[in-house]
Amino acid sequence: MRTVSMAALVVIAAALAWTSSAELASAPAPGEGPCGKVVHHIMPCLKFVKGEEKEPSKSCCSGTKKLSEEVKTTEQKREACKCIVAATKGISGIKNELVAEVPKKCGITTTLPPITADFDCSKIESTIFRGYY
Repeated sequence: MRTVSMAALVVIAAALAWTSSAELASAPAPGEGPCGKVVHHIMPCLKFVKGEEKEPSKSCCSGTKKLSEEVKTTEQKREACKCIVAATKGISGIKNELVAEVPKKCGITTTLPPITADFDCSKIESTIFRGYY
């Protein structure tokens, strides 16, 4: 069984949440609501996870790492997960294989469990996800 860093998972999965400028217009601005920081940090990853760029940008990687540093407690991780789940409902165009590449390409040691619109955020424990592989 593999374990997964929740912070890295949150960052990468959040990158799935936004696939167009129109969708982003309805997202909270950085600092607004519980999802504001998640949106702010992962926005630069959008083009990579959609296959529009060959590598994640420096701002994608720095945002990913920053969010990983900020999301520490079990409750913070669950709340970030809820933001991701809510944002990914009905979204298409994300390439899951590229989402899984972001941690590796950004120097974050982790693997990702499957992230879907019905992902159960209550499964998040203190520092890891358990039982997904």
